[in-house]
Parts: sequence; structure tokens; C-alpha cells
Amino acid sequence: MNRLSKEDLAQMNRDYFQSLDKQKLVEVAGNLHKLAVEQLEKLEQNSNNSSLPPSSDQFKSKEKSRLHKEEQTQQAQSQTEPKQEVMVLCESEEKPKSKGFALKKPGKQPGAKGIWRTAPLVPNQTIPHYPKTCASCNSALEIDPEAKPHMGYYVLELEKLEFGIEVKCTLHHYYQVSCACGHHTKEKPSRLCFSS
Repeated sequence: MNRLSKEDLAQMNRDYFQSLDKQKLVEVAGNLHKLAVEQLEKLEQNSNNSSLPPSSDQFKSKEKSRLHKEEQTQQAQSQTEPKQEVMVLCESEEKPKSKGFALKKPGKQPGAKGIWRTAPLVPNQTIPHYPKTCASCNSALEIDPEAKPHMGYYVLELEKLEFGIEVKCTLHHYYQVSCACGHHTKEKPSRLCFSS
């Protein structure tokens, strides 16, 4: 099953659910149930039952929330009390200007012209990635040969040759496919894998 994304959920509304037949509606409901269970488990995580640090725990106990309210009232009272301001007159001290690079920070200086690649990358190979199943109803999807990619990225690899090295450029394209249920599923990169 594909994990439902914000885009997938945005496509689902009352009209979409009414247009589905009973079997696909059950599949969609099952996917939404799995997502709800995942989110509920994520909400219930704290430092006692997961690897989260204690600082991520919310104020759940009554004692902690009472202490928190007392601190807030003390801060509010201290802000309303008049403050005495003390003004100190100082002579302006000028720092001696040094010659050379002593005051410059390392790296590109603010306002300096940037330098970037001027020639576009030319891929040696283009790899298409299509979604295999619908994210909504889990139906198998058919590849549309005329579909346009919705995103892509380049992978540059160094290949050792007999006399030197060569840079290989591979372009990965990710496509969107429409299902019979009316849902548009986009393939997304799971994670970048680099071969050695």
C-alpha cells in the first residue's frame, strides 16, 4: 500500500466517495483507517514508550499544568510592575581598523557575485518511475506512455575507467497516473540510494 499524502487526501471529498463502487469504497476506507491508526499511535508517543527525548513530552499531568499556570501568572505580574531604568553614559569606543583580512569572515562575502554551473546537465540515461498501485483504492495502475513527469532529479556518479574517471549522469523521472476511481497517484522517491 502506498502511504497517503496531503495531495491524496485533498482529492478525497464527498463526491469522490459517492462515485466509488462498494468494493473500492471498502479499500479506501481501509487505507484511511490505517492512516488514522498510524497518526493516533504517533500522537500517543512520549519519552516513556519511544525514543523521543523527555523535552518532547507535553504537559499532561495536573501538577505540571498547575506549575505552568503559576509561572505564567508570575511573569504577567512582573511585566505589569513599574521598572526602574538606569542610564549609563559611556564614551564611544572606536575599534581600531585593521588592514588586511582580519575582519573578513571565511567564505563568500555578502554582495559578492555568485558562480554557478552554466552548462545544463546532459543525462546518459533516463529512468522512468510510475506508481504501481492507486494510493486510494489499491488497484493496479496502467502506465500511460504519453504522461509527463511531475518531478525528477539527477544523480551524478564517478565511474573508474582504465585511464582516469568519467562522470555518469542519470535522470530519474517520476510520473502521475490516474486510476479508474478518479484518484491521481504520484510516484515519489522513497529515498536516494547510492551504489558504490
